[in-house]
Amino acid sequence: MDSLQKEVDAYVAQYFSGEVLAPQASVPVQVHIIRRTNGTGGLSISAWNNALNNLNSLYTGANLNFFECSPPNIINSNTYFDLNQSEEGALHSLHGVSNVLNIYIPGGDLISSSGGSLCGYAYFPFGGSPDLIVVKSSCMTSGNTFAHEIGHYFGLYHTHGKINCGSITDELVNGSNCSFAGDDVCDTSADPGLQGIDCDVWQVNTACQYTGTFVDANGQPFDPDPTNIMSYSRKQCRDFLSNGQLGRASFYQSNYRNNLNCQVLCGPPTGLEETNSGYAFISLDWDAVPGATGYQTRYRTLGNTSWTEGLVFSTPGVTWGNIPPCSTYEFQVRADCGSGLGDYSSSLIASTDGCGDNYCYSYGISWDNWIEGVSMANLNNSSGNGFGYTNYTNLSATVDRGETYSITLDPERDNNVSTVYWRVWIDFNQDGDFADAGEQVVSTSGSGFAPVTVSLDIPSSASLGTTRMRVAMNPNVYPGYCATGNERDVEDYSVNIQGFNCTPPTGLTTSSVGYSHFQLSANLVQGADLYQSRVRASGSTSWTVGSWFTNPANIVWANAQPCTTYEVQIRSDCDGIFSDYSSSHLFTTAGCGDDYCYSYGFSWDQWIDGVIFSNLNNSSGNGYGYTNFTNLSAAVEQGGSYNIGLNAETDVSATTVYWRVWIDLNNDGDFNDSGEQVLSVTGNSNGLASGNIDIPASASLGTTRMRIAMSPNGYPSICGTGGNLDVEDYGLTISAPPCPLPDNFNIQSTGVSHVVLDWDNVTEASSYTTRRRKQGTTTWEDGNSFASSSVIWGNCEPCTTYEFQVMTNCSNSNSNSGFSNTITATTQGCGDSYCYSYGLSWDHWISGVNVASIANASGNGYGYTDYTNISANLTKGDSYTLNLTADTDVVPSSVYWRVWVDFNNDNDFTDAGEQVFSATGLSNGITTGSVNMPSTAVTGTTRMRVAMGRDNYSLPCETGSSIDVEDYTVNILAPNFFLNVTPLNLSFSSIGGSSGISLSSNTSWTVTDNASWISVTPSSDTGNNTLTVDCNVYTGLVPRTAEITIATTDGLIVRQVQVTQQPADPLLEINPAVLNFGANGGSASVNVTSNQDWLVGTPGVSWFQVLTTGGTGNGAITVQCNPNPNHNSRSATVTLTGSSGGTATLSVTQQGSQICGTPQALSATLLKPTRATVSWEAVSGATAYSLEVRLLGNNSWEFFTVATTQVELAGFAPCEFYEFRVMANCGNTFSVPFTFQTEGCGPYCDSYGTRNLQILD
Repeated sequence: MDSLQKEVDAYVAQYFSGEVLAPQASVPVQVHIIRRTNGTGGLSISAWNNALNNLNSLYTGANLNFFECSPPNIINSNTYFDLNQSEEGALHSLHGVSNVLNIYIPGGDLISSSGGSLCGYAYFPFGGSPDLIVVKSSCMTSGNTFAHEIGHYFGLYHTHGKINCGSITDELVNGSNCSFAGDDVCDTSADPGLQGIDCDVWQVNTACQYTGTFVDANGQPFDPDPTNIMSYSRKQCRDFLSNGQLGRASFYQSNYRNNLNCQVLCGPPTGLEETNSGYAFISLDWDAVPGATGYQTRYRTLGNTSWTEGLVFSTPGVTWGNIPPCSTYEFQVRADCGSGLGDYSSSLIASTDGCGDNYCYSYGISWDNWIEGVSMANLNNSSGNGFGYTNYTNLSATVDRGETYSITLDPERDNNVSTVYWRVWIDFNQDGDFADAGEQVVSTSGSGFAPVTVSLDIPSSASLGTTRMRVAMNPNVYPGYCATGNERDVEDYSVNIQGFNCTPPTGLTTSSVGYSHFQLSANLVQGADLYQSRVRASGSTSWTVGSWFTNPANIVWANAQPCTTYEVQIRSDCDGIFSDYSSSHLFTTAGCGDDYCYSYGFSWDQWIDGVIFSNLNNSSGNGYGYTNFTNLSAAVEQGGSYNIGLNAETDVSATTVYWRVWIDLNNDGDFNDSGEQVLSVTGNSNGLASGNIDIPASASLGTTRMRIAMSPNGYPSICGTGGNLDVEDYGLTISAPPCPLPDNFNIQSTGVSHVVLDWDNVTEASSYTTRRRKQGTTTWEDGNSFASSSVIWGNCEPCTTYEFQVMTNCSNSNSNSGFSNTITATTQGCGDSYCYSYGLSWDHWISGVNVASIANASGNGYGYTDYTNISANLTKGDSYTLNLTADTDVVPSSVYWRVWVDFNNDNDFTDAGEQVFSATGLSNGITTGSVNMPSTAVTGTTRMRVAMGRDNYSLPCETGSSIDVEDYTVNILAPNFFLNVTPLNLSFSSIGGSSGISLSSNTSWTVTDNASWISVTPSSDTGNNTLTVDCNVYTGLVPRTAEITIATTDGLIVRQVQVTQQPADPLLEINPAVLNFGANGGSASVNVTSNQDWLVGTPGVSWFQVLTTGGTGNGAITVQCNPNPNHNSRSATVTLTGSSGGTATLSVTQQGSQICGTPQALSATLLKPTRATVSWEAVSGATAYSLEVRLLGNNSWEFFTVATTQVELAGFAPCEFYEFRVMANCGNTFSVPFTFQTEGCGPYCDSYGTRNLQILD
């Protein structure tokens, strides 16, 4: 134990023994209530008064009386509404009052330096700590957080020790170290931390009972006091301070907080007035306040809500500088009479100068360094300090164009700065700024206390007349012409420029305009010897300036963008004096609507002079980078080869030039495709280059584009622009060669209903057309045109001779070869005893048939295929799975299947029962069915026919439609019977259900069973099937069995299946399990569901009785409840016990007699992702409330007991809906629930603080 603790213990012992007489100590406080900038939010004055009264009642035992030294200070500031602990210093510096306890109450959140949310914090009375505490608004009216932080201010530790969280207290339960461990107070119980070691799990329930299991270093369990204000207990529980804590607070007030006193602040000054103003400053004065030691002013732009405060000065009068020109401001002043700054005065409205000035503002602060004087030509001005800017445009210097002048710049100072930086600008072109080249005329530095003289030039091109000169000085860096702020002084003057007037040319126009060049024309100007033009794209702000020419008609601009509107101007040079630029001439370059990319450049010195190609012979001449000759066209043929001659010309020394030629061979509007660069060659810039160009056979027919480009700097690109480049575009007409007949036209193969033809491919062919006719007829049937060199004719009649011819189609020449000579072919099928069936199966065909041992992958038979060489054995009376596979090369659709078997072997399929299958399927899938062999079928070999129709079901002898047909052989055999069953044992649970038995057979059968609690379906059938066994629910407590018998109809084959059902679990349930009675009592019944005997226990209370003692199986019990004379509710339980096991509990709750109302006006405010503040109107007579909260849709409520009508809760999940309800402790009815939603909707991580709902301090 240290010496200080010994002093504390001695003081506390004497304090409560009466040996120390501590008079009542008055503690002056200054409350600072922080609201939003617009005045909303924050603690109300009435809530503050209630909190202060409650605080005084809790600290009466310490002889402390808290009183307001001054009325509440309302701070309207969005900056501090949500207060970060790191902002405390700035806030206290602005608003703190000396020698009083400053209480800051932010209306929003309170954020720790580590980023967490706090209810409040304070400083212990050691080591020169500040006189302040901070408690956020939502925590001022619940859980005594205010009293808790006051306790820290007067030296009280947490009951769990000297740290917040992270370890268990070192104080022992037996009290042996209480004076130097834990909270150093011996009449408070040892506390392990009522939110757990890490402050994340409550150790106190909502009834304010300790629920933890922690033990001290000796293994003794802790028994802390959940009602102590200095604990981390639930807020609604904390309402007590021990004598030891009160005595300790008295000690620290007497010895460490005895500096607090309350002094009266002086009133606001009067007579506030404006004494001077300029562009960027306003000077103020006011009447002196008796006893004042200092004054502070503040200002804001009129209509703004945020003030800027100035420094404190000892005497009246101040100048505000560095404020924007042409603005209206509101000013106030307050005084300090030695005990802090008082209230601000009423407002003064004043405005800065500068409205209507077309030049940019430039100003700053010139308290310590300013421009004292400026002299140039006839201008000599002694200016003095202009507080950042002075407008001297009423003073003018007269100068001549083309002359040089000296300017003297004189600084002044009242500090020790050694160097200042000067700049001077003149608006020579009178365009209202100083941004143009050459308008900064001085940039120099010099001594801070001596003038500097430099020279400046007035250019010959300067516009005549009066313009603006700006002089700026900065003690730190060179100033900018529109700079504001920092230490600078600026002065503006007028300058009158005189001299000869050189005029721009008139009549500006364009004498010629091409894709990428244009030539100018304008009238000559008397006295001008040179002319210069400038150009820019319409809408652009940046000019491109050209070279000087002796005649405007010689000015040619090249490398312009095609199809672009340009703006051009021209000016004169009159022996070194430049005129202004003329007015603009607008024009648009050629090339609009051209689908091909542009290519152009400069061709001043080398250009294309001529082109010879096929029938084209053009002498072009210099096109200044590009010429469109597409009105001239060369004629070529597909597959042809042609020589091209390319002639270059130059007006300088000859050099090597690089040629390229492109042709848009596929006519797609570009030259980018493979093979479209048709020539790449070099030559001389004053000679001829040549080469061969091949026109591919695949080139598109018709008129297309040819591009020729030449450059002395390397091979040009297709769409190149800029540089020494000349480009010419021409038309080109491509035609096709003649169309020939194919060779080797012959019969490749024949079928029953189709013939396959083929021939040699023709290079020029785009497609082929064939035709047919029956031999001996005169009418031809034309087929479709195909690109391949073979074709299949389907739907031919079997055993018939046909004639065929072929013709070539050449699309590139839009011609054909005419039909060839005739060849003949005879279809198969002669001598078949069955009727023919065939059709067309180009895009839908049979690709497979599977039945018994037939597994044929057939493929397209072009309408019919004879597979009678493939056979299968089929037994009479049996059923066989049939898988029919279709295929297609178009979009899948439905197909129609039919199968016939000639059961009586009479060479047709027309007898009853011989159509054995009919179904639809998909043209790219498998259709499955079955074929049943009748017992009457004739044994031996016969025919099976399979047909698939694309549009409908076909007939057995149908021809000519969209069908495919295949014939197979089947061998019909006599039958053998069998019956197979699996499984032979079934087991069911007590809840019953369904199970299946698989049965395979080739004959008919029946099913029987020997128990009423099972049923089997179907009871009879023929062939394969699955039996369904349904089992009833069983409530018995021993197993039971049954037997199912399956036999063939002739009784020769019998199979038996054993069935077992397991017993039920003992069951005992009550519904409903909870009964709620009103205060007047009554009777009610509950239902009992059971499969056993059961007994009813005794309730153990006298106010309700159970009128039923027991029963067997399902039943009911009746409960009688007496009236409740008390206003508190009461509850009890009764237990039912089963004979075979299990219990069920009935809970009975009765409301108390209502003596007061139900809470009203429920609301939820200050919503955060994990927190919310809930409130309601007070109920007369209530001293506490039951608060219940739950996630919307949940069945269970979380319960809290609170003493106030406003509570802040934490532990919610973000973006969820919750509801809460409230009941007064003098009532017995909860309010209607109120629903609200937490914030945090949108991306939000799962880590969001405390997961359990709790009330915050």
